[in-house]
Amino acid sequence: MTAISYGDMGASLRNMRLITQVKQDLDKYSYEVSSGQKQDLAAAVSGDFTPLASIERSLRTLESYDVAIQEANLFATSMQTTFGAISSHVADLSSTLLTSSTNGDATSISVAAQDARTRFDAVISGLNTRIGDRSLFSGTATSKTALIPAEDMLTELQTAVAGATTAADVETIVDDWFMSAGAAMKRLPTRAPTMCFLHSRLEKMNPFDWASPRKMMQFVKPLKGWLWRLWWTTVYLLQM
Repeated sequence: MTAISYGDMGASLRNMRLITQVKQDLDKYSYEVSSGQKQDLAAAVSGDFTPLASIERSLRTLESYDVAIQEANLFATSMQTTFGAISSHVADLSSTLLTSSTNGDATSISVAAQDARTRFDAVISGLNTRIGDRSLFSGTATSKTALIPAEDMLTELQTAVAGATTAADVETIVDDWFMSAGAAMKRLPTRAPTMCFLHSRLEKMNPFDWASPRKMMQFVKPLKGWLWRLWWTTVYLLQM
């Protein structure tokens, strides 16, 4: 092989070029190591940005899923907290009612009645909870409250049972008002507007299949039971 010799000037220029190239390479590699990104993207993908664009799109999609999951988790946690509070109200009220029934005096009955009314208001308020200006229990109609105020609900229920003469009659009327079973649920939005979220709105909430009457009743029955007990105690103890 024929060797190419350099003169003093040529060798000096060659060394300067190599030193400059080494410095540029060091700067490039330092940037890539510290940033985790290629300095020259076009060269790294050979001018084809399609794979890179696909990766960026996937990352944005995953970020959207993450936001949706966090929001769903916030809503689910808030719902669970609300149901836990309602359950506590019912349990605490049961203790108050037991005490009043044991004592049987006017003071105990009055205390139980006031406690029932306070807890009834708290339950309705809990079901009207809003998270980030979105109603928690209104399904897709998040701009609307799930229930009318407790005072309005009591007024409607008192009007509905005005003609009842026995406790059984009252229970039947209240059951019908809440539309808790069978084909009556289909008339829920027109017969009981305060509870329409239980069918027309909650049926649209995922991941639950609210279109199934059996699954619907798993939610409606406990809720109706909570409201029924609180309402019954509030109205009739206050009338004693």
